[in-house]
Amino acid sequence: MRILYTALTICLALFLMSNRSGRGNVTGNGATLAPGETGQTCGQQGCHSSGNFAPQLELTFTNSEGEVVSEYMPGQSYNLNYKINFPSGNPAGFGFMMVALDGADEPVNTWSSDLPDKTRLIDLNGRTYVEQTDRIAGSEIDLTWVAPEAGTGEVSFYAASALVNGNGSPSGDNGANLTISLTEATSSNVNLEEETTISIYPNPTTDFLSIDADKALDFVVYNLAGQVVTTGQGNKVDMTTIQAGQYILTLFDKDGIVLTQQITKQ
Repeated sequence: MRILYTALTICLALFLMSNRSGRGNVTGNGATLAPGETGQTCGQQGCHSSGNFAPQLELTFTNSEGEVVSEYMPGQSYNLNYKINFPSGNPAGFGFMMVALDGADEPVNTWSSDLPDKTRLIDLNGRTYVEQTDRIAGSEIDLTWVAPEAGTGEVSFYAASALVNGNGSPSGDNGANLTISLTEATSSNVNLEEETTISIYPNPTTDFLSIDADKALDFVVYNLAGQVVTTGQGNKVDMTTIQAGQYILTLFDKDGIVLTQQITKQ
């Protein structure tokens, strides 16, 4: 009996330590309280719930000019500051996971692949989550999120975190959850598309797509699941390494969306 108890204790300890590498990576499920998940979180009784940190999450989005925003322009990139506030204690660090969904609870898988250290993107049940790969020191981290194509509407971010004391078990830790939404902005220059002469060719294409416009434009190419395939600026879109299929090309300038068009890679 003592041998069995010891074995179970070791297995439990290994499981708890393995969660340090990311809840999604270990369990294969989300734990952010987003619709469609199991409803489990990192702050439930018996799991990261016995500490005295009393953490509260704070998500702040800023645009390329450093302005805090509550709405997004399609196709543009935003800095997302993920911060855990706590009134007392001295935590060793934190773990987290987060997912973005639209108003129909469909995934908005437009996270940038340019991630900070100790973070990963992981696909769970058709949704792309961002989570830690190891305990993150401190209490905040900056991520890059690329807004989806025009017409997506409101996007909600479901976040969960465990603030830990580093003792190798969930005792003395705390979990926290937060949901925050960004609305889709409407460009103030409503006549921009009519005023800008644009030609996209050849479409379909086998290698490069040319953009003939009378002004410099940025571009984002999405797949039909809303994931960013490539981004850039100028009059050439390199499609040589992209798989054959249907995609959405979004062109924009500093004022917002200029043109959204479906393209085909053969």
